[in-house]
Amino acid sequence: MRIENPHRVIAIGNEKGGTGKSTTAMHMVMSLLYDGYRVGLMDLDRRQGSLIRYLESRRRLLASLDGSVQLKFPEEIVLASDELPEFDRSLAKLLETNDIVILDCPGNDTPLSRRAHFAADMLITPLNESFIDFAVLAEVNPESLAVGNPSHYSRMVWEQKSLRQRAGLAPIDWVVIRNRITNLEDGADNKQNFIIALEALQKKLSFRVVTGFSERAIFRELYPQGMTLLDLKEFKIDMLTQVAARQELRQLMKELAIKRKPEMQNLLMAKNSGHLKQVTA
Repeated sequence: MRIENPHRVIAIGNEKGGTGKSTTAMHMVMSLLYDGYRVGLMDLDRRQGSLIRYLESRRRLLASLDGSVQLKFPEEIVLASDELPEFDRSLAKLLETNDIVILDCPGNDTPLSRRAHFAADMLITPLNESFIDFAVLAEVNPESLAVGNPSHYSRMVWEQKSLRQRAGLAPIDWVVIRNRITNLEDGADNKQNFIIALEALQKKLSFRVVTGFSERAIFRELYPQGMTLLDLKEFKIDMLTQVAARQELRQLMKELAIKRKPEMQNLLMAKNSGHLKQVTA
């Protein structure tokens, strides 16, 4: 039975590299898979191909195992071209067999990127806490923190929002993720100014802001292996040192507010109820 989910198509878009877009995408995909969703995936950035390479590494990892560990995979479609009819057919196919489809958008403005943004029920834009990255969304006066004109990317997103409205579709739920966060005292003032400017821009462009991942070496170590934080348990790897990282992932998925499948929600409620009985017994 098809689940009632307002976020069936989730696009991850940003016109700047180095913001943790691939890390966010692959952990979202695996988190949804471990939660019981059927997940489809299209990496539309064929030149960069970060998610394609990640899944290739994951398949090599699986092939090297003795069968004692089962790794989860999304249903993946690799486009042969950037032609819009091929994208439309592929998206329709993935929606037939999956609960949620993730689109990893290219880092430049192309017809394919625009079509993916138009198709998105939810748009996720990872952003480092830097005014260099802030320029992806809008101009800002570094002294007064006054927000100026929206960027080319923000105008493109707004155009796709308007097109969806005219087509009678639900508004895009645009989410900006504060990513690769550092906890160093050095630069604390700049960080606070960034947050102030982002809150001002949030009101102008109608997006919501959630907290993503801190800057951690574990993400750079897991990517070439085709693994995520969620796989460490399957390999019985000591995760005590990664408690904070896993908590960030849980909090991110909670703030994104993607509905769970009803049967998974019921299972978790029953499990929690059992734990509660044990504690109060």
